Amino acid sequence: MRRFIFAPRHPTVATPVCCGGDIIDRLITPRFLKRFSAVYAVVDERVHELHSQGVLKHLLAGVSVYVFPCGERHKSLARLQRLLNWLWENEADRDCLLLGIGGGVVTDITGFAASCYMRGVAYVAVPTTLLAQVDAAVGGKTAVNLHNTKNVVGTFYVPQIVICDSRFLSSLRTEQIKEGLVEAIKVFAASDRRLFEKHAPNLQSLVGRQDLNHLLADAIDAKLAIVNADPYEKGLRRVLNFGHTTGHAVEAVAGWSHGKSIAFGMLVASFLSQRHISLPHSEGSQIWSAITALYDRFDVAALDAELLWNKIKHDKKRSGEQINFVLLPRCGTHQIVPINYAQFKRSLAETRERFSR
Repeated sequence: MRRFIFAPRHPTVATPVCCGGDIIDRLITPRFLKRFSAVYAVVDERVHELHSQGVLKHLLAGVSVYVFPCGERHKSLARLQRLLNWLWENEADRDCLLLGIGGGVVTDITGFAASCYMRGVAYVAVPTTLLAQVDAAVGGKTAVNLHNTKNVVGTFYVPQIVICDSRFLSSLRTEQIKEGLVEAIKVFAASDRRLFEKHAPNLQSLVGRQDLNHLLADAIDAKLAIVNADPYEKGLRRVLNFGHTTGHAVEAVAGWSHGKSIAFGMLVASFLSQRHISLPHSEGSQIWSAITALYDRFDVAALDAELLWNKIKHDKKRSGEQINFVLLPRCGTHQIVPINYAQFKRSLAETRERFSR
């Protein structure tokens, strides 16, 4: 037998993540675009309606545009195939550039398409929601859902640049602002106590879009500190799943918005943290206050522990009959703890009971 070693040495990749106002045309210039054979833009339907003649007018001029339908249900393998067919039918080659312009659904599926088509074409992410700017478009993850379970099929694929232009935020609904704030508070609570204490008291004013740029910059900085240390989610990056194990199940079972579902998942995780790794009650109360400043009501009667657990068992973080939850021994730190159904059911009941008082 002859044995050989294939040991490719990929160069280090550094992706600029830029945030600010009026920055798209300063970053995606004609000179930048000349590096590519052609440009193809995947644009969220609502974003196209609101901004194709404004913020995006110059960027989309002369570009092939695929208007992507709104909604999480379109983040699917079937829609991915349609997108890849569109690229093929429009003669996209391996030297083209793919732009993903929209919320997390669009940036995720466009990044995935870019990673697959011709074994990888250049990609630029232009997230247009606060949620996508602080979370979905930052970090190089791409994915689609499978059988109503989020992000089961995907890749790690690094964009050329991520552009977070704050002009898009002015057209967002209040619910969309809340979703982004939840993800920002999540990363602060799980990794940076100083930033949690800086922003948590101001959430109600931030819902009104006051000073979002400072929170956005801090959230991106905090997430990148984690992602750069663990780009392929082998250890530290799992902290970003705080609240998501329960939250994704709630989103699928109850049909709540992503932000509200993750917010509730963070509350359940906080009760688990207090019971199983001694998160101080005072710090659990701080997290509770921050979440309920954004969402003060949850239809807890609609949440069945067994239904949620059955959905959670399909989660990527499963370990046998237990699920690895991200819990907090203290605000700003985290620990991965295996949780069984009985423990989950009890903490879910405690969360539900507190809202029923």
